[in-house]
Amino acid sequence: MTTIKSTFEELENVCYAVGVNMTQSKFKHLGNGRDYFIMATKEDVFKNKLTGYYESHDFKGLFQKDLKKSDIIEFKDSQEKYIKVIHNDSGRVYELKSKSFKKHLTK
Repeated sequence: MTTIKSTFEELENVCYAVGVNMTQSKFKHLGNGRDYFIMATKEDVFKNKLTGYYESHDFKGLFQKDLKKSDIIEFKDSQEKYIKVIHNDSGRVYELKSKSFKKHLTK
């Protein structure tokens, strides 16, 4: 029997970051929202055969995966594993305390 791993369980051996993009609707009655996504290097995505990732339009060489509601809950429930490295009007970026995504990108 095959066990289905969660998005974060699949990333056990991968250095990654979690992005939270702040979105604003053109229509005031719809309000604002947040998009949550994983960022990983192309190399890590292919080496670990990760599924559901697409090439980032904003960051060359990076792949992203949009998080489902269950993934977002899992991320929020494990905040102690992460450190916020960017926080601005566009959103936030978190990386693992144990694995710096920024250092991983620059090696």
